[in-house]
Amino acid sequence: MKWIKHFTDLDGHPQVQRAGFWAARVFELLCRVCGQYELGGVLPPQYLHADWLARRWMLVEIMPAAEAEALIAQSIERLCDPDVGLLERLPDGSVRIDGWERLQGSTSAERMRRLRARRQAAETCDGKTVAGSDVTVTSR
Repeated sequence: MKWIKHFTDLDGHPQVQRAGFWAARVFELLCRVCGQYELGGVLPPQYLHADWLARRWMLVEIMPAAEAEALIAQSIERLCDPDVGLLERLPDGSVRIDGWERLQGSTSAERMRRLRARRQAAETCDGKTVAGSDVTVTSR
């Protein structure tokens, strides 16, 4: 199971409060979808279909499908509203989640690449080995 980072006080965030209850829940759903499919904070149009989201969220179990789809579509538009600003609509129809990179940070693979690069840089300086391979260990 994949996971995403999520603020515990998200409901108190000014943008979330401006969005309203249902739009805030749709935002959480879109964040989970983005994390599950490793979309990097940008949801292409195929992940924004209200009917698919309503079924995925099981909203159709508590309200008629047409009502659930309308609620999700309205919520996405509300999240894209500049007064809320949690989503940004892109020219190709995708939406970008505001602050995704800042909140999610880098993947473990990216962190490991940076760590290895730092270790490599520490081992060599101006082409001379300064740590690591030229150390001799003797036992007593």
